[in-house]
Amino acid sequence: MQLQRLHLRTLLFGFRCSSVRRLAFVYHMCISWQWPAWALWVTMLPVLIFTDLWFGALGTGAGVALYLLPTVLWLLVATTVASLETKHTYPERLSMATFRRRFARVVPYVVINTGMLPHQFSAFTEGLFGTLHSEFERTPKAASVTGSPRSEAKRRYTVKVHWPYVLAEAFFVAYQLAWTALFLADGLLLAAIGTTYVGACVAFLAYFYGDHAGRVCFVIDRARAAVAPA
Repeated sequence: MQLQRLHLRTLLFGFRCSSVRRLAFVYHMCISWQWPAWALWVTMLPVLIFTDLWFGALGTGAGVALYLLPTVLWLLVATTVASLETKHTYPERLSMATFRRRFARVVPYVVINTGMLPHQFSAFTEGLFGTLHSEFERTPKAASVTGSPRSEAKRRYTVKVHWPYVLAEAFFVAYQLAWTALFLADGLLLAAIGTTYVGACVAFLAYFYGDHAGRVCFVIDRARAAVAPA
């Protein structure tokens, strides 16, 4: 978003290149707009379902075909292409077994992207309305690679806790679970499963985030929990 504020006008009107290349640049620079679009959609869809202002009111088949099927097809096609193209990434020969193993990564991909939605929306908002001179925060690196002879590097970075982000995620979880309760009370089981899934993905990522001390949800110490007696 900061790059858009700084350079989008130049890219559109002051940069000399072919129209195809310009379109590719604009796409990559503006791809972050997917996050507010998805956040708005995921926030409004339960309201539309509850008030019968969606195509699913015409029947379960119409709802699945118009809302779920396009997403599933896109995931299948994108994952298939990505799995096939990784033949240049790994030394092992691409076989049906390795293809299935790589294709299965679509599951954590979907879960993580769903869970990251409120966080990414918060980052988008900060980039759009915040200062252009915000701090560049380096992602902590552990330098641990599976099969590498090097020992795992010690933690050298602290993770800053951005409370507006945390509050946005907590609100998002509460919002989705509140709709789950309303849907269950109204007998809308499939809608309740959907809102539970979205809220659970966001809450589940809290286990991996932790704080600067590595505690889960700022309370649970992973190290002590791992060695606690059964």
